[in-house]
Amino acid sequence: MLKNKFILLGLILTILLICFLFIVPFTNQEKYLIRLSEIDRCFKDGQIPCRWVLGLEDFYGSPIFNYHAPLPYYFGELIFFITNNLTITLKIIFAVSLIGSYIFMYLFAYKFLGKFRANSSAIFYTVLAFSAIILSNEGLGLAWGLMFFPLILLNLNLLSQKMKIQNFLFSSIFLSLLTLSADTAPIFLGLIFLWVGYQYIRKKSFTFLFLSLSSIIFAFLLSSFYIFPSVLERNLVHSVSMNDPLRFLPKSVAEKPQIVIDAKYQILTGDSDVSNFKQGTNWLRFETNTRTHTIIRLSQVYFPHWKIFIDGKEAQVEYKNNSLGLMTIILGEGSHIVEGRLLDTPIRAVSNIVTVVSVIVTLLLWIIQFKKVRNSLNYYKKRVN
Repeated sequence: MLKNKFILLGLILTILLICFLFIVPFTNQEKYLIRLSEIDRCFKDGQIPCRWVLGLEDFYGSPIFNYHAPLPYYFGELIFFITNNLTITLKIIFAVSLIGSYIFMYLFAYKFLGKFRANSSAIFYTVLAFSAIILSNEGLGLAWGLMFFPLILLNLNLLSQKMKIQNFLFSSIFLSLLTLSADTAPIFLGLIFLWVGYQYIRKKSFTFLFLSLSSIIFAFLLSSFYIFPSVLERNLVHSVSMNDPLRFLPKSVAEKPQIVIDAKYQILTGDSDVSNFKQGTNWLRFETNTRTHTIIRLSQVYFPHWKIFIDGKEAQVEYKNNSLGLMTIILGEGSHIVEGRLLDTPIRAVSNIVTVVSVIVTLLLWIIQFKKVRNSLNYYKKRVN
């Protein structure tokens, strides 16, 4: 009876922490809300995965989600579709991390410590996740990483006991979700490798070692749309360090913007009328009536594979002639249609394909497993009848 009361105490504490989050603003709340808004703009533009957002860095743009774990914000887009309220959406995202942290840590600890100690561990772990939300500069991703971590350990333990394809798939999926959730994923992965080593020493099973390491590799393939660009294209941005004022800004930018953008373009020289200017997260379009040779500087930071087309033909883009890395084009006399779009680099394109193929393989394996389970059930059903 006492143990059941302790479970109830843990649940009540978790609910109280969630209520606190819904009532009191927390660290960097405005930053998270802006990112959620930008993800929503990406989805509405059909830019999936989101490679470039327009509303960051004083509206000059940033490739932040190439380098910053995007899953909590993608999940937020689903919640925002239902609530149509960014603040409520953000609170729900954090609430999910606290609820998940409590439940998953309880289930993991229960396997080894029993009900009372499992609840103590789950309560402590939930408070840890709450502290990450309140105190950390990137608490959203950290909280989600903490949520998935015990679930992965639990499933790897299950894989060591039952080396079946469904446990392998669960391990791969949960590992992928962790990788897509937290910038601190390498730390979690280091601990996961230690757990795999511990289980291998206990079981002395090469099959388990092979399946567990393969699940980590397959998790990387599932999340390759994020992992490959974030690693292989790290040289395209200044830094991902929180202490760097040029964090997530392209190398084309020499200094951080100091003022909010107040115009979509600037005519440096010449005489042109610009009309019908439209712009999305990764595209822009406008028309010009150019009377004399004109140089136009767009309020759009250059990032590799931004392409500008004038009347359907790719134009030469200059961006090194200003410290903000803004793209500049030259127009000759006449009427023109100017279009710009951020295209995928080969690395981004291949990584997208790898993720799609991996997801398809996962679904096919699930279907095969489902058929095996169904056939087994039908077999025993016939035997009973």
